[in-house]
Amino acid sequence: MESNFTQNVTIVLQALENSLKSDAALRAASESILNQYHSHPNEYIAVLLEILLKHKNQSDAVKNASVQLKNVIKENWKKKQGDVFILTPQSKESIKENILQLMSMAQDKIELKNYQVLAKKIIKNEMLNQWSKLFEVISFYLNSKNNLFHIYCGLELFYLIVTKFEFELERAEFNQYFDMYHSIILSYFSQLSTKQSMDEIERKCYAKIIKILIKSCQISIPLSLLNNFDIVFSYILTYTQSDIKQIYREGKEVLSQLLD
Repeated sequence: MESNFTQNVTIVLQALENSLKSDAALRAASESILNQYHSHPNEYIAVLLEILLKHKNQSDAVKNASVQLKNVIKENWKKKQGDVFILTPQSKESIKENILQLMSMAQDKIELKNYQVLAKKIIKNEMLNQWSKLFEVISFYLNSKNNLFHIYCGLELFYLIVTKFEFELERAEFNQYFDMYHSIILSYFSQLSTKQSMDEIERKCYAKIIKILIKSCQISIPLSLLNNFDIVFSYILTYTQSDIKQIYREGKEVLSQLLD
């Protein structure tokens, strides 16, 4: 692999584009090039991030670059060569910082979803106290009051974090992080609960909030949630969506058991 970074970006960008062409021979040659870069994950990550950040006008190549980056993260984040992690601390920090930047720069729902997938891969493999900026991004999304898709992305990321608290953090720490978001989450919950009908993204937000509350109760009972018990479960009989009602029943049963 060439040592010149700019040249590497040009080569990979062209290979990403050609790997999507209908010409089988061109695709095969391009995939061979990408595989060569894939065998040098730290260098490849730097190139892919550069493409994602600075070549957004080449949409097909950028989408392909996000897939390539996801695969590198999935394959190498915890992988070791002997006693040493294959991905350097510098590469991991660069990924975490730039993924959050890319999420904030996303121009449409599909692009944002792609970067959210990358963030989820990292959340599943990283200690949360080593990615403090993630909580700033979640706060940004949860406070996007006029953009339900952003709110859903924030809820999705926070739900993944909640599922990890059970294994990584003491209850006091869990309650601290939950309390950062409980007001805005319960506010959305109350707003959605008063609606006679919900569209698809509203239903997704609603169901995700309920899952967050259920998982929170299974781990601990944050004081902020306990104080809002009546608000959280007072609307169960007003809905006809069977899936939401079932989630509610499960959540109510879990919380009732914990309170006994």
